[in-house]
Amino acid sequence: MYDGLLGKVKRIKPSALNDSDILGFFEEAVTLVCDGNNDYATGEYLDNVLLYYALAQISLYCGDLAEYSNYFVLYNNAAIEFRRRTFRMPPLPGRKSLCWL
Repeated sequence: MYDGLLGKVKRIKPSALNDSDILGFFEEAVTLVCDGNNDYATGEYLDNVLLYYALAQISLYCGDLAEYSNYFVLYNNAAIEFRRRTFRMPPLPGRKSLCWL
């Protein structure tokens, strides 16, 4: 399911962690960003969430706190964007809303 993303993570940040560890990070990220509702766990926006979360966790494992911080900021931004696009409902027809982008 995550083969392409797994390969991308391993190319960007090689580490001693095995594939199952990285897949575990993906599952953690899905649980965090979807609040336990995995029905929404698809799409390109989620890929960014998973990528940055896994890279942050690998950086933490490697002891690179500066890189961990940078990746976690990227993760937070990707998670906010994913939630905004996935969980917000569009305004009712005929009504304008400044909150819906």
